[in-house]
This record gives sequence, C-alpha cells and structure tokens, in this order.
Amino acid sequence: MNIEKLYKVSTLIVGDIKTNKIQELFADFITKLNQVVQNPQATQYQTAFADSQTKLFTALENCQVNNLGLNDLQILNEICKKPLLGNMLKENLNNILIGKNMAIAPAQAQNELKPVHTDFTKFYNNLTKINEIFSDFGLGLEESQDNMVSIVFPKNIINGDFEAFEKDIKDFRGFLDRIQEISGDSTKYQIDKISSSDFCFYILCGIEFAKYISEAINSILDMFLKVGQIRESLQNLKNLEVPSDTTKPITEYEHKYMLETVKQITQQLLNHSVGDEARKKELKTLLNKDLNVILRKIDTGYQMTVSIKETDKETSEEDAENTGDAQQQKELLEQVKKLNVNAEKVFSLAQQGKILGLPPFESNKDDNNNSAEKP
Repeated sequence: MNIEKLYKVSTLIVGDIKTNKIQELFADFITKLNQVVQNPQATQYQTAFADSQTKLFTALENCQVNNLGLNDLQILNEICKKPLLGNMLKENLNNILIGKNMAIAPAQAQNELKPVHTDFTKFYNNLTKINEIFSDFGLGLEESQDNMVSIVFPKNIINGDFEAFEKDIKDFRGFLDRIQEISGDSTKYQIDKISSSDFCFYILCGIEFAKYISEAINSILDMFLKVGQIRESLQNLKNLEVPSDTTKPITEYEHKYMLETVKQITQQLLNHSVGDEARKKELKTLLNKDLNVILRKIDTGYQMTVSIKETDKETSEEDAENTGDAQQQKELLEQVKKLNVNAEKVFSLAQQGKILGLPPFESNKDDNNNSAEKP
C-alpha cells in the first residue's frame, strides 16, 4: 500500500465524518435509542429516535466516501474491515433495525447497534491519531495532479508467472497504443508509479486519451452489469421450472448483445480516428481483438480506472464563457465517476469468481472479422 495514498484516503474519511457531523449524529442516534429502550411506551421518544435516524442516514448518504474511485476504495477496504462508513454503515444500521424489529423489541436492536457505534468511534479515533502522526512526520498527501489511467494485475492470477505477466503487459500495451493513436494526444502515455499491493500501474496520459479509455471501459462495465442482471433473471426463471426451450432465446440474446457491444465500442473509438480508410480497417481488427482480451481480463478480476485533473473553479467559469471547455470537462468528470463506481461493482462480482465465465480469447488470423465473434 502506498503511504501517501493511505494518508489521502484517511484524511478524506476524517474530513467526511467532521463535515457531515457523523460522530455527533451517531452519538445522538444511540442516545435516542437508549431513551426508547428505557421508555418503550413513550411516543415522544420514538418520534425523537425516528428523527435522529433520519438525520444520521441523510448525513451518511452525503459522505464523499460513497463515491471513492476503485483504487481508493480498495485502500479503504484494507483499513476498515467492517461497514462503518457512508452508505455501508447506513445499510448495516438499517438491517439491524429491520431484522430485530425495532418497533417490537428495541432492546434487541440496542444490543447490536451499540457495538457498531463502539467500533465506529474506535476506528475514527484511531484514524485521527494516524493522521496526526503522518502530519508530524511531514508526510505529504498523494494528490492526482494529472490525468491518469490505472491498471491492476491481481497477484493471485499472475501467481509469480513472469511469462504470464509479460503477456498481460503486451495485451494492455496494445490497447493503450491504439487509444494513443486514435486520441491524437501529443502527450505520450507513460508509467508514473507502480504499487505492489497488487501490481497496479499508474499511467500518466493526455485528456483525450483518458476520455476514450473511459468511454470504452464504461461501455464494457455496463455490459457486464446488464448481462449479470440477465443471468440473474434467467436463473429465477429456471428456479420456477420454466422450460429451457422457453428461456433459450434469452441466452441467445445475451450472446448477441455481447457481440454487438464489442462492435459498438470499436466503432465508437474508430469515429474519433483521423486515419485513412485503410488504417481504420486495420484499427478495427486490432480493436476487436483488444476489446475481447480486455473484457476477459476484467471478467477474472483485472481493473482499469481513470482519474483526470480538475480545473480550478475560476478557470472553469472563464472557459465556460469563452470556449465551453469547462462543460466538456464536467461531462468527462461525470463519466469518470460512473466508470469508477461501475468498476467497483464489477470488481466485487469478480471477487466471487468469474463474472461471466468467458472462455479465453483466441484471435482467428485467417478471418480478421471473426475476431469480434468470440464472447
């Protein structure tokens, strides 16, 4: 784990808790709960508790930690093994209230909610102390001052196999080379740093490069999530003993949808290319192969995320008046935010095993067009 990145995440968490007054609201939530337990028939305490719950849950929904990028989220998951922050804490508290039937047995809910509050308080206090120590040692925060693409190679998949690692590097490099060519960015992408928790490469790049990577990976992740929902619905139909000949068209649609998605992403990227028709034809073949390889890697737990340098507010307003660049950056920021949220969802599924269980990709050298017909 990179210490500057840890400091950045821990500082964000502590700031989040202070800004949204989570510590105070959580303490009030427990106090109001105790009053309900001591006076179960007094409606004024029940009303006060409900009001306290609403305020705490609203504050948890507003926390920045809910929108962490995948790399920062992984750091959070390493230092906080329990659901003690943001929407995760809200869901945990709500599940306890519902599961213990707060209206009927508030004392049972109290027995489970108090330890959560104790764990939260301990975690927050420890994190505050750690930040003070980091500050005393003069440690600087890791800041993203540039556009960056990060690629994670899971250690459990590489498993020390240098040849496999080398092949992965070549696969990703081919895709990045194609994006570099299409983007026309004068800034050549380059490695900025490498993290060893997993093999995570942080790659500096131009804004157009980041934009096209984000577009492509977002579309792949959208596909994963949609196919996951299709398969879940299909399994529900099977559980209801719906005949296989009835559900077969759904399976066929899923396969066709994946094929079409790869073709659409390829065409979307080609639309940005300024090369001649002959080169575009070559790029089409290469991108089909690249995307099939990338989506299979994501299927087994590899990750690609993007971060971009934000323009300061004053400059953004001036750009918005003069060129409209600020609006484009705002749209890209939203796209990157969606990418990182989707990446976290897909990564969570990947940790449970292969998401889609796609077979290894094998390009057909005799028929380049078939290279997209493999999902």
